[in-house]
Amino acid sequence: PLPSDAPDPNEWKTPPLWGVADTAPYLHDGSAATLEAAIEAHHGEARHVRKRYLDLARDERERVVRFLESLRCPRSAAASAVP
Repeated sequence: PLPSDAPDPNEWKTPPLWGVADTAPYLHDGSAATLEAAIEAHHGEARHVRKRYLDLARDERERVVRFLESLRCPRSAAASAVP
């Protein structure tokens, strides 16, 4: 059986943002090359969030994107020890 929070067949379940900087291209079909393009492409249920982002000043939008770009997947201790 599917978990209770599984999306309906006509829905997409958005993955957590942890590691988002390492997962380009974005969106379910890879149609957004950048995080900014992914945010701007959101409509439907996310339209209010998209509008709030677009209403920010340019430097504030850049800070949001820089923050998202800092959300990288953790590296294992072995991988980080390699020069």
